[in-house]
Amino acid sequence: MKFSDAHHHHPFPQAGRLLIIDDDDVLLSALPWPIKRRMPHVNVDTADTPEEALRHVYSHDYDV
Repeated sequence: MKFSDAHHHHPFPQAGRLLIIDDDDVLLSALPWPIKRRMPHVNVDTADTPEEALRHVYSHDYDV
């Protein structure tokens, strides 16, 4: 695989869902962008409290 091909390779070929949990608002606003850029087929949700994280977990099935 050439370097240019590696840039377009997605390790997860199917759509997925990721939940990022952290109490740092700056981190939560910064992390989804590079993930979605690298894996545009992945839905990225964020939560800044345990309660919000649980609401997400009860509402969706997460892959990571």
